Amino acid sequence: MMFLGIDGCKGGWLGVSVNATNQITIAVYGDLKELLHHHHSLQNICIDMPMGLQESSDEIRACDPLIRQWIQ
Repeated sequence: MMFLGIDGCKGGWLGVSVNATNQITIAVYGDLKELLHHHHSLQNICIDMPMGLQESSDEIRACDPLIRQWIQ
């Protein structure tokens, strides 16, 4: 079973995969199409997807308290 974690970054998409033998691979892909082409046999994808970004450090995003209630 292979797991792939992805997150957006300045260069496109960062992908970190772990295979059945616990080998870790880290790479940056220009776009999601390239990432999915490279990992065409994926079984599990974990993506960091914010619901919104804070404008300042003291701002509370409306989605944060809602999701905290849902996952607790």
